[in-house]
Amino acid sequence: MEHFTLDIRSACRSFAVGYQRLKGKQCLFPFGLHCTGMPIKACADKLKREMELYGNPPQFPEEEEEEEEQKKITDEVIIKDKSKGKKSKAVAKSGSAKFQWDIMKSLGLRDDEIVKFAEAEHWLEYFPPLAVEDLKKMGLKVADWRRSFITTDVNPFYDSFVRWQYITLKERKKIKYTIYSPKDGQPCMDHDRQTGEGVGPQEYTLIKMKIVEPYPAKLRLTPSSFFQDILGCALSAPLTSYKTIYALPMLTIKEDKGTGVVTSVPSDAPDDIAALRDIKKKQALREKYGIQDYMVLPFEPVPIIEIPGYGNLSAPLVCDELKIQSQNDREKLAEAKEKVYLKGFYEGVRQSVNTNITSGHFMKYACIRSTLAWLQEHACSRSYGLGTRLPWDEQWLIESLSDSTIYMAYYTVAHLLQGGVLNGQGPSPLGIRAEQMTREVWDYIFFKTTPFPKTDIPKEKLQKLRREFEFWYPVDVRVSGKDLVPNHLSYYLYNHVAMWPSDSGKWPKAVRANGHLLLNSEKMSKSTGNFLTLSQAIAKFSADGMRLALADAGDTVEDANFVEAMADAGILRLFTWVEWVKEMIANQNNLRTGPADTFNDRVFISEMNSSIIKTEQHFERMMYKEALKSGFFEFQAAKDKYRELAIEGMHRDLVFQFIENQTLLLAPICPHLCEHTWSLLGKSSSIMKARWPTAGPVDEILIRSSQYLMDTAHDLRLRLKAYTQPAKAKQRPTPPAKPTHCTIYVAKTYPPWQHSALSLLGKHYKSNNGALPDNKVIAMELGAMPELKKYMKRVMPFVAMIKDNLEKNGPRVLDLELEFDECAVLLENIVYLTNSLELDQIDVVFASEADDKVKEDCCPGKPFCVFRSEPGVLVSLVNPQPANGLFSTRIDIRQGDSKDSIIRRLSRVNRGIKDLSKVKLMRFEDPLLGPRRIPVLGKEEEGKMPISNSSVFHINLQENKVHMSDNGLKMDIGDTLLYLVQ
Repeated sequence: MEHFTLDIRSACRSFAVGYQRLKGKQCLFPFGLHCTGMPIKACADKLKREMELYGNPPQFPEEEEEEEEQKKITDEVIIKDKSKGKKSKAVAKSGSAKFQWDIMKSLGLRDDEIVKFAEAEHWLEYFPPLAVEDLKKMGLKVADWRRSFITTDVNPFYDSFVRWQYITLKERKKIKYTIYSPKDGQPCMDHDRQTGEGVGPQEYTLIKMKIVEPYPAKLRLTPSSFFQDILGCALSAPLTSYKTIYALPMLTIKEDKGTGVVTSVPSDAPDDIAALRDIKKKQALREKYGIQDYMVLPFEPVPIIEIPGYGNLSAPLVCDELKIQSQNDREKLAEAKEKVYLKGFYEGVRQSVNTNITSGHFMKYACIRSTLAWLQEHACSRSYGLGTRLPWDEQWLIESLSDSTIYMAYYTVAHLLQGGVLNGQGPSPLGIRAEQMTREVWDYIFFKTTPFPKTDIPKEKLQKLRREFEFWYPVDVRVSGKDLVPNHLSYYLYNHVAMWPSDSGKWPKAVRANGHLLLNSEKMSKSTGNFLTLSQAIAKFSADGMRLALADAGDTVEDANFVEAMADAGILRLFTWVEWVKEMIANQNNLRTGPADTFNDRVFISEMNSSIIKTEQHFERMMYKEALKSGFFEFQAAKDKYRELAIEGMHRDLVFQFIENQTLLLAPICPHLCEHTWSLLGKSSSIMKARWPTAGPVDEILIRSSQYLMDTAHDLRLRLKAYTQPAKAKQRPTPPAKPTHCTIYVAKTYPPWQHSALSLLGKHYKSNNGALPDNKVIAMELGAMPELKKYMKRVMPFVAMIKDNLEKNGPRVLDLELEFDECAVLLENIVYLTNSLELDQIDVVFASEADDKVKEDCCPGKPFCVFRSEPGVLVSLVNPQPANGLFSTRIDIRQGDSKDSIIRRLSRVNRGIKDLSKVKLMRFEDPLLGPRRIPVLGKEEEGKMPISNSSVFHINLQENKVHMSDNGLKMDIGDTLLYLVQ
């Protein structure tokens, strides 16, 4: 069963392989299953113990008496490695289950099946095939499942490979002794522990103190035997204001830890001040240990650290607050330490430094040094668990982080040795037996200068294995979790260098680290119910829905956040996309053809090309959230904008170019759906054999002019809303009528005062290599200009706005004129603007033709608008067609209206009209009697005349009448018109 948290790594690798294949590269993405270590063996042994204690099947007690063990609280502060989680994996994975048997039952296993898991080997037979099955459902782009394998000595080929690696490392003097645990009889590093991960070594600082006269009579080697002799000893210590100090007793010192002698810091350590006060107050205690009064009574704590709220003697202050009487007040002392140590660590100040650094970027070299220093202490073996035996001492096993450092080399030949059998115990495709894989044979395969060994394996077979390795190696990129950077990934790099010291061409090229996976912004944990397995995620969201949400979960080493609502929304987006593709294919003959050269056609082409380039850059950098943003969300937004703006209709060639490009851009992330879409387009071969789309030229100015259009449309809507729904302070007794017309004023140049300010900013920008001076300097220079004196209250806010836009949009904001003709852009999209604002007419004029107020408020890129309402005469529009859902209504006819303007106005009232080109507008031959006649079914046009495109309507407001002129003829239309929808 695959844990969902691990699959962001699998997804990242799968996205990379999918993209690189579209780029025409040969990609190998094998997948192995690592079974080495203690957890499997520990779980199997736990099952055995439970059956021994409680029977088979076990009859567990209702309540397990575990409280005493849980109440064991250690008094000392445990230093933890902050790169590790504080909560153990065991708790997170097992949830609230206390027994291993219950954990297995929670996986859906029967009692008779659970019994088999008491043998560790059964875990290796049962779970790996299930993991492979889930990964295949996910759509993992593993090109060759024959290369998959499990580790440990159960797999004889991999076992031989790891033994070869460690024999080689030992001969090269890369193996040494390490830390040993007397209690466990073995080294025990992080990944070997079922619980207690994250606990690191505690750092000790050795301080040399000179013994001064009178010298002690004798000295012994062990602290347990000589502490009585050294008590009361006079010492000269560094970094203290006292010339002589004395060794004093402290009840909490552990004699078996370090030297048994520690320095005392009573100013900041509650235990130390409690011990000092005890020995000062209690003469009997001094006599017991032979301490004279002069050795302790004159001494007071020396201030060291200033802690906000506690001062520079925090320990005495907190001990007084909590009323701690002696060293035996353990609970109060623990509370005091928690207060003092936490606040002192984060907020304590020892000595202020004089800083002379004003800016710069810094690398945490200390992190690198500490990691490298820690690596040399890591043990490569232990005595318990599963794995490969150490070749020169088989009582030891090679531990889990050490047998998986160069396994990528084994991938290159695994299929020829194992033939797809995970445990390597099937027939070998090359007919090679595991015992034939001697050290010399492995040397020949992986070290290209090694001569052919003495072996009964035919030379051509070994040459085939060597060619496979030489073809695929080195590793181009490895993806793993950020928690493995200071350990496993570092071993990975060092081991490659150690195995191929003179062949840097075999060293790894790149490593991508990713964060952990959160589920709905919280850590995954069975105990809280916030947990999801891979198979559950696929069943719930589909493979592509899950992959889409994984890609959107986040990039870099920050923890990714898999949001179920996003996965649900993603499924809806993908479904909508496929349905739209089907709709376009079914209606392709109704799409526009001919030259694709309108303003919106050209914008759409440039936006597609721009998105292709951006998405390619993101995939190259393995930034999949950004790739999804530019290659799907923004790509779809460009299509939606094109569909909205293209009043003349979308162009067929561009629509299908978009569909093909979108399918290719999304294929690395959602391969199943894209394969389906690819087949809908009639492609004969798989999308896996397709190529990444080639981007054409990008007209950035054209794209910015389109953005200007969208910004202007948005601004006009806001102004229209403010006009029709004024704020309470500006409300009139009667609400304003809905406007019918709008005049947009466009400025070719900035107002004089803005022009002067921009000129000055542009001058500074060029002379200062792209930097602007402080506002004080700019204000002084602008204030010295006579023409700006009356505008000074407006000038500096304008400068602030320009400086802000400069950071966002670059130096073009300092241009005195726009890089495109905004009047032409507005006129070319005037129908869209008119329809979008539901107006009858919009006029675009230059601000130079307007009054002074408009000139002051209008500048390039920021048009000014004025709304107004034109009077009209109400006329009835009747639809005589039966059973079509359309209705009769009344609309205003205005001076100069045309057939098209009336139909547009009608469509705003009657939303059932979707295609304006199918609307036919008619008038009665007899405007007086025609409306009174009863219509005849099937003869809806009888007695009516069509209104032509050249017709113009005229109104008489005094008489409330409308007439129409066409080709010099004047016709009265009465009070009714008709419309039919074909």
